[in-house]
Amino acid sequence: MKNLKALLGNAEDSPKIVKPYMQETSALLKNFNPLERYNLKENFNALASFENGEKVWTEDAFVTFFGIPDTLQLSSFFYRAACCFGYHHHKHRCLTFSALSRFLACFTKRHQNVWSDNERLLLIFHSWCDSVPQENKSILNEVHERKTAQDVGKKSLDPKNLPRMRITKFHRVCVLVLCIVDLQPGESIGYHINEISSPYYEKAEKVADSLISGINKDGTNQFLLFDDFITFLDENVFFLDHLGYLFDYIFYSHPQYAQPAQDNSLCFRNFSVLNPLLYAQLCLFIPNPSLNYKNLTCLFNANCHGYSMSAIERHVLNFYEPTILLLKGHKIPEKKRNSRQFTFENTYPRKYPNAPHPCATILGLLENHEPEEESSIVLGAYITTPWKQSHSGGFGNSDSLLFQLRSRHQVFRATGKDSNCCVFDKNLGICFGLRRNHVTNKLQLESPGVSMLIDDNLEYGFFRHAGHGTFGEGKQLTGVLFEERFLIHDLEIIGIKHSSGMKNTIKLGK
Repeated sequence: MKNLKALLGNAEDSPKIVKPYMQETSALLKNFNPLERYNLKENFNALASFENGEKVWTEDAFVTFFGIPDTLQLSSFFYRAACCFGYHHHKHRCLTFSALSRFLACFTKRHQNVWSDNERLLLIFHSWCDSVPQENKSILNEVHERKTAQDVGKKSLDPKNLPRMRITKFHRVCVLVLCIVDLQPGESIGYHINEISSPYYEKAEKVADSLISGINKDGTNQFLLFDDFITFLDENVFFLDHLGYLFDYIFYSHPQYAQPAQDNSLCFRNFSVLNPLLYAQLCLFIPNPSLNYKNLTCLFNANCHGYSMSAIERHVLNFYEPTILLLKGHKIPEKKRNSRQFTFENTYPRKYPNAPHPCATILGLLENHEPEEESSIVLGAYITTPWKQSHSGGFGNSDSLLFQLRSRHQVFRATGKDSNCCVFDKNLGICFGLRRNHVTNKLQLESPGVSMLIDDNLEYGFFRHAGHGTFGEGKQLTGVLFEERFLIHDLEIIGIKHSSGMKNTIKLGK
């Protein structure tokens, strides 16, 4: 630790405002194991230069080590964010060892016993802000409670009084995370260079549009506020984890040459809906530790097995691990309906108007982005319990999720009000978030909450956002009532198998 203390400087000889900073940094370093501290020191010294008598990293050294591609235009952004963790970053604009250590502790979750989780998120947002109003800097630096940070400046309607980050910057961060969801701790980003090159990168930009539209309620704000940032992280709880693995690289010894990862597109050839970018979106919020594309298996594919509830029964009901339902389709226009659509509409009468989508407005804030077909949608559900026939009850539990991936990205979590949040009935179809009447056993179509229904022909369905019920409403959609009627183009059910194999998890029906 002596060499580390030399890099940190002597807190006793520092001004009073520096001493607590150094003590806190020393406490954070204790969260690193001895090997991590050794590698951190060695890697820092390897690229360090002297500035005003102190060892520092320049921006070139930072970018060279972490290998952040110029394509993303995030090199300067992350370097400035790291500098923000130093007490004197505003004077020198160079990255000291202490600032880098604090930055790494924050992004890689090595902040235990020093910063709370709320404080960590606040510090990250602070470092990403384009501008923090002078009157709010002391609050961001000294008060680390979520509610306080969310209420900062709320008395004024002028967004200039709120700490904020540009939407365009956050959009680029989203693109980066989508490109590195398979990055493992200690792995160089160079292994995933295929994902950070066109055409994958260009497709990731369009997916990031969906992520942004999920947190920008009216689609006109050019800035991301702390409240929006927290809402996004509440829905996509693993977003920062994937970003942290990028900076985790410094704690390991590395091979001299990074080899590009193998093309994983072949791993998705057996799926009809799932593709690498939809998989990247799922990795942001599905908590299963086995969610690796190598551990996914297609249990049911409507194009192969037929649009039949009986086919689902044969291929899915004997699988005993978590599953993901994905469907792709397009919204049914209110005009130009055929007779089959009218039959569906009469069976399940519309209760709310179509969803107001701000996607087109948001895309106007971003450069060189063209929206996908507005009527196309991708919806799905994550079910943690085995499927079963639901003649009276249902299945699922409080870990189940409903989500929308296109045209906006939203995640709706089960509230625990009803443990049977999923229904599979060959006479009704597949339902999520709709309760049954205990007397008649019919679906209660007036049930509050977020719900989705797929008819028994796997042809039509609706997605409804109606307040708080079995599934909670979107936090950015509080009080917004809408529903979308859709025609299904493709539907598949994916099994998440244990890495040890599937021998004991699935018994396919005859």
